[in-house]
Amino acid sequence: HKVYSQDELQAIVKYCDDNGKVVLKTIIYLVYGSQMRISEVLRIQIKDIQFSRNRIVLPKGKAKVKNKEKIVLLDEPVKQYLLTLRVDFSNPDLQDHYLIGISKKFSKVKFAGELPSSKDTVDTHFKALKKTLGLPANKTLYSFKHTGNVNLMLDGADLLELMIKNGHSKISQTETYLRQLIEQVPELKYVRKTREDLAFN
Repeated sequence: HKVYSQDELQAIVKYCDDNGKVVLKTIIYLVYGSQMRISEVLRIQIKDIQFSRNRIVLPKGKAKVKNKEKIVLLDEPVKQYLLTLRVDFSNPDLQDHYLIGISKKFSKVKFAGELPSSKDTVDTHFKALKKTLGLPANKTLYSFKHTGNVNLMLDGADLLELMIKNGHSKISQTETYLRQLIEQVPELKYVRKTREDLAFN
């Protein structure tokens, strides 16, 4: 999966804002900002979101690995974004609703729906976005997960943080993002202006 450039990310967010694609923008933010897969985002129910603990808990059957629970950490900016949505997260009548859902088959995708939205529907909306912006075919919705991880490392995150955020059980799973970082970043990025390990004088 290829990684989005900063200009592409900004163009994608602007497209969503200009065209009222709040649901699509939210999916992108969760994939990018919380290292989730599209299928996992579409399985989130309101009751799974624990703002008080800055996390989303995907019970068994909802995450990629079906036989274990997955804890997704919510960084503060992602949490604050979710809180701006027109969703009453504390409403007891909405707890079993899906964050990204529909009310009945073939109905419009919206927030707090009784049934989960399909990945095909989301893919259709994203293909329209890609066509409008002229994005290459090898950059997909899943590429936001890779982009988010690479950008975290550029911002100083280490492999341990990425391993925890992605819910990996082995560091070798996380190293795939390190390989992408090496591919994306020119070697001059690693030339330090100062060195605290030795004075060199």
